[in-house]
Amino acid sequence: MRVVFFAQYMPDPCGAYFHDVAMARELQRRGHSVNFVTMAKPVNGKQGVYRGIQWKHYTMSETELNGANIWCSPHFPFLKLVRKLNERFQKPILVTMHFGEDTESVRDYPRLGKWTEILWVISDHIKEHVLKTIPLSPVFKHVESTRPMMLENELKFQERGTLPPGDCITIVNANLLKGLGIFLELARRFPDKKFLGVRPYYNKINVPENISNIEWIDIQDDIRVVLQRTRIMLVGSMYESWGRVAFESMYNGIPVLHTKPYDRTDSRARPSGSTEGMCEWIKDTQFACSYDTIDDWENAVKALDDPETYASYSKKAYDRTYEMDVFSDITTVERKLIDYANAYPPPAELNGKAQIMAKQQPGAALQVRMPVAGGSVLPFRGGRFAVRR
Repeated sequence: MRVVFFAQYMPDPCGAYFHDVAMARELQRRGHSVNFVTMAKPVNGKQGVYRGIQWKHYTMSETELNGANIWCSPHFPFLKLVRKLNERFQKPILVTMHFGEDTESVRDYPRLGKWTEILWVISDHIKEHVLKTIPLSPVFKHVESTRPMMLENELKFQERGTLPPGDCITIVNANLLKGLGIFLELARRFPDKKFLGVRPYYNKINVPENISNIEWIDIQDDIRVVLQRTRIMLVGSMYESWGRVAFESMYNGIPVLHTKPYDRTDSRARPSGSTEGMCEWIKDTQFACSYDTIDDWENAVKALDDPETYASYSKKAYDRTYEMDVFSDITTVERKLIDYANAYPPPAELNGKAQIMAKQQPGAALQVRMPVAGGSVLPFRGGRFAVRR
């Protein structure tokens, strides 16, 4: 099977990207052909290799796009352009919805081709929200919930039952939506404890560098570098569709402090909620705190100062994440991708025409026209594949 994944650029540190890279690497290990196609304006070249996976900018990717059995794309922010490219190739598209907002892309839309799309939604909670409240496009033949793809050997650093060696209270991607304010206030209330902050890598802001017990580091390509230094993981998010870093921490026995969902009448709650997608799998195994009540977070930190309490929550973290059996999901994913590709291939006449064109005009550039305001088109050129937005 040949699979194309779409990303803004390589690497793109967000949940959708981490999910697709893990899926791609495991599919490649199992003998499938995988490629990434980038959509944003090139900054560091138009092609390369990341973690053993070939990637190219879409303006150079006609061969990969045409040869794939199935395409995989997040639902935001570039699915509209992916679909315009697919007017030419009509491949089945697996669309993964990683959060419950920006729903325009999953509603009905005008198109020329007749390809099939499949919608996978991160978390049961958000899937139910989507099915109840959004008039989905009829091109979606299947709507299912999924969990983020993860590879055990990329996050596990110690055996089950081992107490974490780290000594820091840690926040990852320390922006306001991820609980930066809570993190800073805890650092002030516990001046003798070590705090580790991973600087924001999206929703970027400047973080205060003058609090003496906080060490700031940049995003690490290997999350284990952060986890090995962590005693408590702070997930003080205003919104989490699933909570990948909470799982990565708990799988190594690191207790997690996380945000309770907002009351649905709270104006800060999004249409799909707040942290329900994370809480539905953590259940009651860790410390659930009110976003607005700093004493909840302080009391949880104090409770974990007790060695017996810490060992108890570490064990609950191991037990909960190990019983979820997340890493076996890839086998089901592999089977479903093959089934989708076989069930919804491009029209036979399109394949025939593509083969004839390739023989007659092997160097011909392909053009796709994408309407913009006022009915004009803007050129976006490069390589053999010229796309007009």
